[in-house]
Amino acid sequence: MIRYFAAHPTAANLLMIALLAMGALSIPNIRRETLPDFSADEVQVSAIYPGATAQEVEEAICRRIEEECDDVENIQEVRSEAREGIGRVVFELREGGDIATFIEDIKTEVESIDDFPEQTEVPIVKPLN
Repeated sequence: MIRYFAAHPTAANLLMIALLAMGALSIPNIRRETLPDFSADEVQVSAIYPGATAQEVEEAICRRIEEECDDVENIQEVRSEAREGIGRVVFELREGGDIATFIEDIKTEVESIDDFPEQTEVPIVKPLN
């Protein structure tokens, strides 16, 4: 077979074009699962506290955010992480809840906190995908 296509390059080119055309025509029928559709169900609040130890970040940032957002409806789980200079709190939305309302409620509660340490940057509230 290799000998035939080596002797007849036009046949090899036609076969290649036919294979490419078949592949191009089959693309619309292929199921795409590489990027599945899913909605965000977690909201992250992160705040930078320069020069603070992990213990200071936990006490001054993470616990304060957790306490303030305790009244937000549809919270299933709360996870927090304190590192040197940065704190992160993740709120998981209960199934069936509205993510837009959830984000706005958390944003409102976080913005109402006025007793963060002076060096703390403005907390960032964003959905996690």
